[in-house]
Amino acid sequence: SEQAVLVNVGTHALNDESLVFTAVQGFSNTYNYGAKTWGDVDLAGADMIEIGQAGSGTITINSVAIDYGLRTGTVDMSYSFTDGTTTVSGSFNGPFGIINEF
Repeated sequence: SEQAVLVNVGTHALNDESLVFTAVQGFSNTYNYGAKTWGDVDLAGADMIEIGQAGSGTITINSVAIDYGLRTGTVDMSYSFTDGTTTVSGSFNGPFGIINEF
């Protein structure tokens, strides 16, 4: 269950197999849930950046609250990710929902 996954405040290092997709053009295997469309990233046209041996990355969770019963939560977080050439960074402060993969 998702309750077995610890979500702790602090800075967490990403490993060399971590990756991020940018310039995503679309999704496949889509389904609708909560008036939103979810799916798998369509890799055609997207850029994949993997930390690999030359990069590094962190996610910093400033605060998090999760209601597993309602399957919702809020998080204040920032992230930085590089493969040694390209860097992706940003932040998110807001609500999220927990969904099951269908």
